[in-house]
Amino acid sequence: MIFTGCGGRFRGSSGRVATDAGNDLASFEDKSLDDCKALCMRTVGCMNLEFHFYRRIGFTNCYLKDKKLTSANDKFEGMGGWTTYYCSDSN
Repeated sequence: MIFTGCGGRFRGSSGRVATDAGNDLASFEDKSLDDCKALCMRTVGCMNLEFHFYRRIGFTNCYLKDKKLTSANDKFEGMGGWTTYYCSDSN
């Protein structure tokens, strides 16, 4: 397994998404939050993810992104059920 530096620790932005989360690395349908986090940890370059709790085949609810985010330096906004989760440690 290849780890990106997150070490499995993610911080959520409380129902908000980053205004600039970086580039899409991959996207997945019908995933749980734990599945989406595990996919990020296994994807080289994944530093954050955008997740929607609505799960259904045909609905993409997990997007892996490449930008390292921090709560202090990045802007977040409300986005109808979506949440950005980002690596919470400095590795």
